[in-house]
Amino acid sequence: MLDLAKRDLNSISLHKIGARAGVLLGMLLLIAPLSLEALPPTLSAISDDFQALQYNPAALTQKRAAGVAAAINYGTQFPDSLSADLFLNGDNVAYQLHLGSPVRQRLGVGLPLGDFFAVGAALELEELNFSALDIAGSLLVRPWRYISLGTQVTLESLRNPEIEFSLGLRPFTERVTIGVGSRYANGQVALPTIVAQIEPVDGIRIDGGFDIQDSSWHIALSVAFSNIRTGSEVRVDNGSSFAGGGLWSHIATRNFPSIIDNPPGRFIEYSVGEIVDQRNFAPTSLLAGFDPRQELVEVLQEIEGICNDPWVRGVVFRKENIITNLANFEELRQAFSRCKSQQKPIIFYHTTYGNVNYAFAAAIADHIFLHPTGAVGLRGLASIRPYLKELLDNIGVEVTAYRSHPTKSFGSIYTASEMGEGERQQIARLFSDYYQLIEEMIDQRKSQLTVETRVAIDDGPYLRAERAREVGLVDGLLYEDEFDAFLKENYDYSVLRSFRRAPTIPRQWPDASERQVALIYASGAIVNGQSIRGRQIGDDSIIAAIERASNDGAMAAILLRINSGGGAALASESIARALSEAAQRKPVIVWMGSVAASGGYYIAAPANVIIASPVSLSGSIGVVALAPTIVGLSDTLGIEWDGVRGSPSADFAHPGRAATAVEQERLQALINRLYQRFVEQVAEYRNAEEVQIDAVAQGLIWSGRAAQQRGLVDTLGGYPEVLEELQRQVGSQHLRLVPFEHSEWGLLRDIGYLVTSYFEPELPPELEALLRGEIEALFITPWYPPLLK
Repeated sequence: MLDLAKRDLNSISLHKIGARAGVLLGMLLLIAPLSLEALPPTLSAISDDFQALQYNPAALTQKRAAGVAAAINYGTQFPDSLSADLFLNGDNVAYQLHLGSPVRQRLGVGLPLGDFFAVGAALELEELNFSALDIAGSLLVRPWRYISLGTQVTLESLRNPEIEFSLGLRPFTERVTIGVGSRYANGQVALPTIVAQIEPVDGIRIDGGFDIQDSSWHIALSVAFSNIRTGSEVRVDNGSSFAGGGLWSHIATRNFPSIIDNPPGRFIEYSVGEIVDQRNFAPTSLLAGFDPRQELVEVLQEIEGICNDPWVRGVVFRKENIITNLANFEELRQAFSRCKSQQKPIIFYHTTYGNVNYAFAAAIADHIFLHPTGAVGLRGLASIRPYLKELLDNIGVEVTAYRSHPTKSFGSIYTASEMGEGERQQIARLFSDYYQLIEEMIDQRKSQLTVETRVAIDDGPYLRAERAREVGLVDGLLYEDEFDAFLKENYDYSVLRSFRRAPTIPRQWPDASERQVALIYASGAIVNGQSIRGRQIGDDSIIAAIERASNDGAMAAILLRINSGGGAALASESIARALSEAAQRKPVIVWMGSVAASGGYYIAAPANVIIASPVSLSGSIGVVALAPTIVGLSDTLGIEWDGVRGSPSADFAHPGRAATAVEQERLQALINRLYQRFVEQVAEYRNAEEVQIDAVAQGLIWSGRAAQQRGLVDTLGGYPEVLEELQRQVGSQHLRLVPFEHSEWGLLRDIGYLVTSYFEPELPPELEALLRGEIEALFITPWYPPLLK
């Protein structure tokens, strides 16, 4: 076991925290009995906490009120004046029960009509007396970060309208809010009420106000710990005498900025599982639970929250092999590097490490531990595939490949007996770039390794745990209980399993400078027709999404995330044209995933900026079609093909006969023309000469790094670089990605997909590798349907 000094994870001691909390709670209890109403009076423009239902139901949409709250009210005639309120609040719906004399119930709803505008409504019923029903309607407008406008119109017993209107300002800082408001009732406008909210430090808030109309004033103090805020208020009448007091508490679904500025944090066990660009079912689908995978963007955002969360002191990966592609591992590495920059330890423990999973662990871990009988599957990269030409010859099946160039090698497993030299060179060049990234990852453990990094990679797999420790790949061999003991001894370890910490309630009001970006996914094979979420790119579906985003004035830019090895040529060109037209109206950014090649590159080319991972597989600008015939098999089996042909080529490309020389010439001419069109379009979109594009096209594949050097890609990077480019393009630091989807899929089709997915025929190894994101069975060239259509 390593001899590590125990770390002081808290810069503020527990007794100091307790002392601060005790003083504040004591102050609250002293002033609690002095108020007539526990809830401090406030205004419609600034009431967005648990009182929103009372003062402005539209403010429920700000998502600060959600949770459970209770208030106890003391009057001067105690105990007769004792009453209580209970709030049950959601993000948009709330219920209040007032237990007093009389008993009242209030139900309200808030509806966002835009990012900075919301409406609300409420019903209040007294003692189940419907003749005394009150109704209210409200508005909330926050056009800038420092201004809020609110109003509420109330009809008491369905008559006697009363209108409250107010203005909220934050002229200096988000910690100081000033509000002024008035009300109209009985034909008169009351003198204004002035309210202030001050949060001098996180977790402590002072509320105060003065009602000019009746010369009364109030002051309140509240304190917040994590997701609990509790407080009390003093109210003074116009005779400068105490009128009463009260106490309230709010348990929120989100976390408040807390008084504990350096909380006693926890290590968390983080489980990622399988990561994809898109799940098969949308989050709103009733079948979403049938796809437990996680989407890359949400994982990256969650990691950012973990790294920035003061409660998180470190991260533990326990027996966790992540399933995703190398490009996504690089995204995860960059995301977790921000945790390391904040001195948050990351510790791995496993029984068996996978190939790239080990490189990922080496890149970010402070310590890597292995079970004493475990293994490290580090072994480098390979592309080994079966070549089936002789098998097909033996059974009488011939596959003819029509290629724009010999280097457009897809389908060679059916037409050759071994890997061609051109394909071999391309894979070797690709592996060189992939190796570079993996070496960079493992180099983070260079001081622990007893051999050179490349030697450590090439000398695997490490099937004996002792050998992995000798080479320095792991820090120690521990059983799981020993691992727990290590954490407890060295890190004062406590853990929340399956940790998903609630987000912190933002202090700031919505930012009108926030710009929305349409996020469109292009994942899977490109086909004509409809998309299948996460698996198939239908030109009809994605073009509709592009056009909708292009015409939506609220969308400042379009971000197209591509993970596709290509597909139907005509569908690819149609999508590229739609994206080109969209780029004339607003910035279009392409974010390449693991593969954006052939048709996947075609649809990327029109973008204003293309950003790729260093290990994105790109290029493959070329065209191929495969035409199988079973003439020999038919002869062997005694099958005769016969029928009626209206013209000599009516059965063109029929598998029962070989193509004529003229037909072969025509098909090859079509392939050549499609390739020329491909090159012409890429040259136009990339503002380059055709000869320049042709030199790097010809079916050649490139890593993202090589593609960037050859002008096919503009920038290397991942999610942070994508956000930086979007910020630059739209001129704002405040962005929100809005997923744009267009699919004809409903619940019945979702169910149909779920059922048929269990009975799909086995795909070729190249396709399986692409869909699973496996680097060991590398998908080198893009997939097209068996016949070009």
